[in-house]
Amino acid sequence: MEDDPINSSDQEFEARPNPFTNVGSRVIEDLLDNAFEDRMESKKFSKQLNRNDGAPGTRRLRNRWEVYFLSFYSQTLQKKYNNLSSV
Repeated sequence: MEDDPINSSDQEFEARPNPFTNVGSRVIEDLLDNAFEDRMESKKFSKQLNRNDGAPGTRRLRNRWEVYFLSFYSQTLQKKYNNLSSV
């Protein structure tokens, strides 16, 4: 049993190459090439986002929580609104 070549750790086999090594490489390359433009476009979009979209009940709740948060921010934390990065 000791000379069994199947169970021997002395046998070396080549690993098969992965056929999917480059999957998605074109898309990733495009993402990296356009990263700055995409970040600027995303930032511009988020700055222009209208927070009053949706059903009337949803808008009312969103605005109510914004008032709650701004009151907490200004009264409890004693911070000014201009210190907010985004609300």
